[in-house]
Amino acid sequence: ILLYISFFLIQGYTWIHIVRGFDVDLSLHMGLNAHTFSYISRYIPGGIWLFVTINTYAHYLGASKRIFTTSLLINIIFILMIDLIYIVPLAVWGCGLICLLLYYAILYLAPFILKIALKSFSRFKILPIGIEPENFTSPNRIYRLLNLTLIHQVLQLLAYFIFIASLIPFDTSHIAYITIAYAISWLLGFLVIFVPQGLGVREASFIVLTAPIISSEVAIALSVALRLLTIVSELIIFAMVLIYDKLHPTIPKTT
Repeated sequence: ILLYISFFLIQGYTWIHIVRGFDVDLSLHMGLNAHTFSYISRYIPGGIWLFVTINTYAHYLGASKRIFTTSLLINIIFILMIDLIYIVPLAVWGCGLICLLLYYAILYLAPFILKIALKSFSRFKILPIGIEPENFTSPNRIYRLLNLTLIHQVLQLLAYFIFIASLIPFDTSHIAYITIAYAISWLLGFLVIFVPQGLGVREASFIVLTAPIISSEVAIALSVALRLLTIVSELIIFAMVLIYDKLHPTIPKTT
């Protein structure tokens, strides 16, 4: 649970770092608030609440709604780029060198991918007026964001690995495979925003991906247990944010 909470908080900090890249003076406290409440809102059916909540916070803080939305989309793009590294070992087991090469390839290609995405946002009037894609795609900024994303995704992977290892008596290679399969399932559930927290999508994907090594009954039991781990961890984070807000009320301030 502590590893998952660490993953969640660093993911929130990564989003804050992206927002600050647009010259918005967003405090760590209010940024984590916005990230936590927008993430928790995904439990509500409808698929729009993630963006509604983040835009509500932007309005409350006096910040640009487009900047908050763009930062959220950029965060998702970075998660996708880092999580591609998981797909390779799942398809070709035991390819650590390929994973390393893939990481450096993503590091090299990230500025081009992000520039294309920002130009698309600009075309669809998502990118804030006056923001040029070239100003946001410096190598140093890309490197920091990729490594922040890598850190929080690895923490998530470790949390799942330790939890699965405590539940099933498989050897390490099978547990690693199952862990990576669940990480990919989590990503698929994360991307299907119209389903509350990817409910059903994550579990179905996990059962399909782990079919070569475990039975569907074991996969279902594991997916339920991992879902409970996620819910309990996120409820703890939500409670922490509420308690901190109660003890340290702040006046919103952004520029």
